[in-house]
Amino acid sequence: MGDDGTDRRTFLKQALAGGVCAAAAMSGCMRLATEKGGRVEYLGARVIPGSPTDHGVPVLLVAVDDDGYVIGRPPTEGAHLYCAQKDADLGARLFEDPGDERLRYDLSGEKLAAHGAETFWYSEHNGEPVHVDHFADRPLLTGASVRWRGGPEGQDGATLILLKLDPDKIEGAGPAQIFANDHGLVAFSDLCTHFCCRAGWHEDEIARTYDAWDTIFCTCHSARFDPQRVERYTVNGRDDRP
Repeated sequence: MGDDGTDRRTFLKQALAGGVCAAAAMSGCMRLATEKGGRVEYLGARVIPGSPTDHGVPVLLVAVDDDGYVIGRPPTEGAHLYCAQKDADLGARLFEDPGDERLRYDLSGEKLAAHGAETFWYSEHNGEPVHVDHFADRPLLTGASVRWRGGPEGQDGATLILLKLDPDKIEGAGPAQIFANDHGLVAFSDLCTHFCCRAGWHEDEIARTYDAWDTIFCTCHSARFDPQRVERYTVNGRDDRP
């Protein structure tokens, strides 16, 4: 079940019936909320061939503040990803009143029920701000579900997957474009660009059957995104949404 009590299958039926995904064939349910509208470019994790979408999940740069907490640093302050099932003004609210910049661990009840707390190394920190020390002794490709600009109760905000990667192994975009810290930490939106389900990292065993364990994997329709291959994508802005 989602935070609003809607499970994935129910949402898909509602979305299709309501036509909110009418442009799915071109760009899924993904849009960028911008002040100027028009075509918007962004960097995203590469879509793996065979996935039911043409657009990668966007990168969110993260930095580390003076106290060691991981904070969001969007590359474009006037734009933010949102999904069709969310409030269309969510992106604007995030930038008008950013509040706490710290990322917080965000394990939903759905994830815990489906996989158990033992699946997530960070379950004891759920709801807490992410500190760089939590990742210091973790191996590369360690990941965590987090929320940015959403408050301690998990309301609103952007849901993301925070990963520890090796900058030297990133293909496509240069490391300077996606890393804003010296700890190899970078975040990606976890909203699948196909039908807006929340994707995961190292949590659904079915990913292994696609040889896609080290990918951002969406169980709804098996979309896969490679965070170690970052490419440039283009979507419609606010003024161009159908």
